[in-house]
Order: sequence, then C-alpha cells, then structure tokens
Amino acid sequence: MTKDDIFKASLKIVGTDGVEGLSMRKISNEVGCNVSSLYNHFSDKEKLLNEMFLDSYWRLQSDASIVDLSEHLKDFFMSAINYKDDFLFVKKYYSASFINEDTKK
Repeated sequence: MTKDDIFKASLKIVGTDGVEGLSMRKISNEVGCNVSSLYNHFSDKEKLLNEMFLDSYWRLQSDASIVDLSEHLKDFFMSAINYKDDFLFVKKYYSASFINEDTKK
C-alpha cells in the first residue's frame, strides 16, 4: 500500500460521500488494509486531507500550466475530465467545515 493508493481510494470516497463522509475505516476498506496501517502514513484524517489537497493542487497546476486556453481549450477540458476526482476533491476540501482557514493557506 502506497500513499498514491490511499489518495486514489480517498478521492473515490470523497467523490461519492464528500469530505465529511471520508473516514480512515472507509479508506482502509477501499484499499484493503487494516486501519492501523493507514496511521503509518498519516497521523490523522486532516493530515491525509492536507497532503491530498497539495498533491491534487500541484497536479492540476502543473497540467494547467502547459495548457494555453486560447489555443487548446479542448486539452483543458480533457484535463478536467482526466483529473475529475482531483477537481471535485479540491472543491470539497475548501468547503469542509473541519478544515480551518490556516490549514487552507
């Protein structure tokens, strides 16, 4: 189990249940591991969400930086489709009630 496996499982859960619906137990069930194994990678759910946010944010930024919207609008929309889970996660992350403003910076 890698961080990427955890992120993918978490993105899938957030896509269906929202950020508030994400739990370490749901992630462990999706990944197929013990809950305690997740804590070897992340000390709590907020740390997991913060790393997921940064990972999603930078992936979206790096892909967006190579897209010239005036000439490659189709490429931009394809990126949105390819990174749909990342887009949804970033949106839901910012609206999560338990993520404080300092964390979002």
